Amino acid sequence: MPDDSIIIERPFTDSSRPFGVSGILRLKNAAATLEKVVEAFIPHLDEVVAVYSDCEDNTPQILEELKMRYPEKLKVYEYPASVAAIDSREHHTVGRFSPESIANYYNWAFQKASFSVVTKIDHDHLPIDLAFSNAVSLIRESRPQHFIYTYSGLNLAWFQGDDVGVPLGQVFVGMGDHWFLDVGEDLYFEHLPLYENLVFDDRRQRRHLGLLYWHIKRLLPGYVGRRRDVKYTKAEEVIRWYDFKNQSGKRFSLWRHRARGSYRRAFEGRPYWLVRILLCFPNLRGFREKRLFKNVCGLRYLPEFPKWLKQLKS
Repeated sequence: MPDDSIIIERPFTDSSRPFGVSGILRLKNAAATLEKVVEAFIPHLDEVVAVYSDCEDNTPQILEELKMRYPEKLKVYEYPASVAAIDSREHHTVGRFSPESIANYYNWAFQKASFSVVTKIDHDHLPIDLAFSNAVSLIRESRPQHFIYTYSGLNLAWFQGDDVGVPLGQVFVGMGDHWFLDVGEDLYFEHLPLYENLVFDDRRQRRHLGLLYWHIKRLLPGYVGRRRDVKYTKAEEVIRWYDFKNQSGKRFSLWRHRARGSYRRAFEGRPYWLVRILLCFPNLRGFREKRLFKNVCGLRYLPEFPKWLKQLKS
């Protein structure tokens, strides 16, 4: 179980946790959305483990208020070190076993989970309620073992400055970096030059659960893309939500809107040679599109986004 060490090599050396689902929420200056995010996720999970670091706003105070509201389901920790930001010079120079490493930060945070299944949530995520609930119910009912079930989100952005829409060049987000998995000794985060990476046993059962969350990063005040995400910093073509939903009901074409190739994780768990064939041969494009729509998108059944999101503009 969790110890007091700041350096964590493997977060799950003790995997004898009771069955349940823990959501791990890592935070820095998340006051704008924190309350809404916690309240949205907490009904679906057995606990939310909130870990914050280097906050200059009132994130810690909001967490303490929420902890009083949800004493049985919300656990709050302050990471006892500063974390080198991704894309910074410090990130490139620190090692995996440095307290400043984001990989060590992740390992430290995930060690705090009380239950046997964990998922990663962010302060700029909101669950698509029915879809997220169905995914958690699937895990509760089937109780899979030695598994990793990935899921993705739908990007939201400002349309003409004051209405919510969808960026057509980047409709989806989360190409395998969000998941449910059961804890085990094979799991840990490694420190790479550009980001942290989850290491796990390739023999784990894999499955993609589809579109489970709204990604609201582009709606947050002062949003700018990372330097390595050049396309985020350029002017984006955004379609108004009402129009996007109408088109999705008519079998929305990802290919026509230049999203081709960006959703390869729909094939996660399929044989590698089949993935390569499906991605490379134009005459199989129709099959790819049907597979993407059926297995991943389900856009015809998207609910409305939370109305309070429009308040982020003010």
